[in-house]
Amino acid sequence: MIGVGFTIRFDALEGEDDDALWNLTQQLADDLADVCEVDYLSSAAPLSKSSIGEFILGALTVFTSLELTQLQDVMQTIVAFLSRHQGRRATLEVGDLKFELTQPTQEEVARLIEIVRAAVEEETRH
Repeated sequence: MIGVGFTIRFDALEGEDDDALWNLTQQLADDLADVCEVDYLSSAAPLSKSSIGEFILGALTVFTSLELTQLQDVMQTIVAFLSRHQGRRATLEVGDLKFELTQPTQEEVARLIEIVRAAVEEETRH
């Protein structure tokens, strides 16, 4: 089974402190853990304002298969998180590709899944 790893990032909203951002990071990680492997993104750089311990606030690493149903589950989980937190934007990084999501439509989610699958399949051929 071919898998794909990608990073999900989101920034603090105006007036949001580090504790609130950490709680949201944990919430998204817990949501995603129901549908895929997820880990907190470690900081390779010295500790900064946007990190707690060795982890970067608002950033997760996800590993999933390229099976359509699992990719859909991951994307729907991210979309549900964004819906619960109106005004929040997430950035997905898959290899060299970067996508920004706010409140994507079902058609946009389906297109994103196809782009990710095609990019990973192309990369595995090289």
